[in-house]
Amino acid sequence: MVSESSRKSKRINILINESLNKQLSRAAKCSGVTKSAFVRVALEREFARDKQLELECVVHDLAQLYEASQALNAFSALDGEDFLLFNNKAKKVSP
Repeated sequence: MVSESSRKSKRINILINESLNKQLSRAAKCSGVTKSAFVRVALEREFARDKQLELECVVHDLAQLYEASQALNAFSALDGEDFLLFNNKAKKVSP
């Protein structure tokens, strides 16, 4: 994953409870990074996960449309069958 920290950073302030602060301090220390760096990486991972889930939902929706539409199925010889296979994998992964 490419870190966004190589770009110009903006300072933000957040409030977290004492329990989260202790967990963050421990996790950052175990990872050998600052709390700020730990939070940056956690945010990058979460946003990447959200993007992947969104893509899986779009694939699922398009596959349903594709399967239901005779007009779209007319071009199936040009498409790879892997589109529907990928969608079946996404169904298993999606919540």
